[in-house]
Amino acid sequence: MIPRQRPGQSFEAHQDEMAAWMGYPDRDALNAAHDRLHASFCKWLGVESRSLRIGRGERLSGPEAHLAGLEEEAVLMTQRFICQAGLQVPK
Repeated sequence: MIPRQRPGQSFEAHQDEMAAWMGYPDRDALNAAHDRLHASFCKWLGVESRSLRIGRGERLSGPEAHLAGLEEEAVLMTQRFICQAGLQVPK
């Protein structure tokens, strides 16, 4: 299960927890690959990245926001698989 940020937990502490869960040495390594994976994943599927749209500050409709949440979970699980399999996120 993907670690969720706990009440009172800083964003940095949450990212440290996510990095450990995935198998990255630190949050910088986790973050370096994350947005690239969103782009690669959505390109492979032939859809736009709704999560990256949120990151650019765009507002999404309810259905789009729902898809953004599903995309985020899919990318996190894919990123964990890639990391734990000893692979690299595509550049």
